[in-house]
Amino acid sequence: QMQTNHLSHFILAKELLPLLETEADANGDARIVQHSSGAREMTKNGLEQKYFEKNGGSLGGDTPVSFMGPPMHRYAQSKLANSVLMYTLHGKLQANDTKSKVKSIACHPGGSSTNLGDDFNSD
Repeated sequence: QMQTNHLSHFILAKELLPLLETEADANGDARIVQHSSGAREMTKNGLEQKYFEKNGGSLGGDTPVSFMGPPMHRYAQSKLANSVLMYTLHGKLQANDTKSKVKSIACHPGGSSTNLGDDFNSD
C-alpha cells in the first residue's frame, strides 16, 4: 500500500513541481492537494521504517483479522506518510530563500459508507 498510496503520489508531485512553479509564476499560485485520511491517527508509533523497505507492503499478510489488522495498519501508515510529505513540502516551498507560489495541502475528504470492512471481525 505504501507504493500505491504514498510513493506514487510523491513521485508525481516531484515530477510536476517544475511545471507547477512555472504555472504559479504566470498565474499567481498553484496547488498540490494530497488526499489523506483520519486513519493516519491510528498509528501508535509514527512512521515505521519497515513499511518503506523492500516487501513493506506485505508486512503482516493480507488476511483481515480486525479493523486494525495488518491491511489497515499498512493503510494508516501510508496515509500518515501522505500528511508528513505535505507538511514537509509546504515548509520547503515556503522557506525564506524559496518563497514558492506553489502551495502544498493535505485534506481528509470525509468518510463514506462502503463494504471495505465487511470481512473484518468485530474484535
